[in-house]
Amino acid sequence: MKWKKHENRIIKILKHRINPLIPIESLIIRMLWKRIMSPLETIKELQKGASITRFGDGEYQLALYDECGWCPYQENSPRLQSRLMEILKSKPEKNLLIGIVGMNKVPENVPEIVKKDRRMFLDFHHLRFWYLVPMLLRRKKYANAMISRPYGMMNIPLSEYKKIWDKRNVIFITPEQIPLEYENPIFFNNVKTTQLITDIPTKNAFDKYDQILAQAKEIGKKTENPLFIVSFGPAATVLAYDLFHSGFQALDLGSLTASYRVVTGEIDRPEAFYQDKK
Repeated sequence: MKWKKHENRIIKILKHRINPLIPIESLIIRMLWKRIMSPLETIKELQKGASITRFGDGEYQLALYDECGWCPYQENSPRLQSRLMEILKSKPEKNLLIGIVGMNKVPENVPEIVKKDRRMFLDFHHLRFWYLVPMLLRRKKYANAMISRPYGMMNIPLSEYKKIWDKRNVIFITPEQIPLEYENPIFFNNVKTTQLITDIPTKNAFDKYDQILAQAKEIGKKTENPLFIVSFGPAATVLAYDLFHSGFQALDLGSLTASYRVVTGEIDRPEAFYQDKK
């Protein structure tokens, strides 16, 4: 299925309100949104030892469509598509959080028609992925994937994040060229030890997925009470899931530190930080 054609159809529906099913679909979508924890509730669960794997627009697109218009850094493949759908379809498990998008503020990079109305933005977001919504409703509770995006971090003290990895042996898995700032003293000055896996491609990281997973498990087995923090796009979504099932706590935290720079006013958007690093 072609992604852009589908998105344009949704924009037309919202603009002209030509679909008589919109009120029904909107009601169903709001049922889903009520099942998403707040960002702070999600952080509290991670403090207790839960793992998290997160789905945003890119992961949704890769799960549903042949191509991803918003993730040029990762080409789709039958295997990646299958793994993402496997996670979305998985049954609830203790200490494993599946994060999906939930926010209180409309982002800037959406069509003009949905910028003015938060409720319409919610419709726009999930109507684009309508084929997933009935499946998502099978799960009673979701984590909030926005914990590592500016809109989710705005009202959470940094100290709450630092409680997650306080005195932990942290293993960071992130590309060296576009890193999660593992040496950031504001964030990670309270960890016990740091280990790095940075031999991660900045593009199409999933092509080396088996190698990355094997290396992570090997290091994890040699580390006391390890905590994995992973950040390299849709492949990290799958990796956090697999590391959890290998007996580790794993956090898919995406652009956490860059998003904090947005919250503090240093940059306008997380992607600007990574573009400067290239």
